[in-house]
Amino acid sequence: MLKSLTYPRVLLPTAVCLIGLGSLLTTALAAAETAQPTPARDSFVQKPRWEVGVAAAALSVPAYPSSAVANKRNFLVPWFIYRGDKVRLQDGGIKLIALENERLTIDVSLGASLSANSDETPLRVNMPDLDYLFEFGPKIDYRFWDRDLETGQRTRLSWQTALRFAVSTDFSSVSSRGLVLGSELSYRRDNLFGTPVSLSLSVGPTWATEKLMDYIYEVDAPFATDQRAAYDASAGYLGTDVFIGLSSKLGRKGRGFIGLGKNIHGGAENNDSPLFEKNATESIIIGLSWQLKQSRDSIRVIEQ
Repeated sequence: MLKSLTYPRVLLPTAVCLIGLGSLLTTALAAAETAQPTPARDSFVQKPRWEVGVAAAALSVPAYPSSAVANKRNFLVPWFIYRGDKVRLQDGGIKLIALENERLTIDVSLGASLSANSDETPLRVNMPDLDYLFEFGPKIDYRFWDRDLETGQRTRLSWQTALRFAVSTDFSSVSSRGLVLGSELSYRRDNLFGTPVSLSLSVGPTWATEKLMDYIYEVDAPFATDQRAAYDASAGYLGTDVFIGLSSKLGRKGRGFIGLGKNIHGGAENNDSPLFEKNATESIIIGLSWQLKQSRDSIRVIEQ
């Protein structure tokens, strides 16, 4: 859930695998980048203080982690971006900036996940629906490099980790759902092959405390059936997300984007829950965004 949902017994082997994968990816990318001049760049750029626009998107994501049922939504929504010195409204959430420099950003941010109707997911029929999930907490973003290549492309490698407090709501009440810990290694290359296309790649695991695992995977006795045994969920490893995305400028005001995700749950703490369905699921989002207006004044921020 560093994209939003995403200590136990499998934390150590998972962390070792991630460190190994990160080291391999970092080494391979570093070798590719150093094969040609890669001067360090100023990561700060001037951006409008605020922007207003409209976006249309279609997405398909699992109803909950490991679910074989796709939660499909279409959106046509206005959007608003605000960039302040300490408060930012962007990327679908709110950020409170504690520290920002060339290498490191520390902020407190808010993210959200979609609701899911249990009657539309066979394993959860007659169980309570899964409400909208909101997460709030600190995040660290460390940039290993941010460089301009001789070809005119820009390349970035960074690592993010976030610890967030989760709550669920149907907008009539709010319930605490514990903590979520997510870590992610991400790579981005702009002006791909001399085009206005940007490529994004990321991989990272997620862990959660028992409250959130109970919310997703627990089956209380009143909801147990012959096909769905009662189950007590445990804190631990939730899964690893792999993501690839492409976005492109469309004229001066527009941008198109598509993203594909693979959600891997093999070895997850609660893979023996009767609600656990698949070791691997897929996500996709495609959309268009158009800026309608922007402020005349600007602010110097780290370019995302």
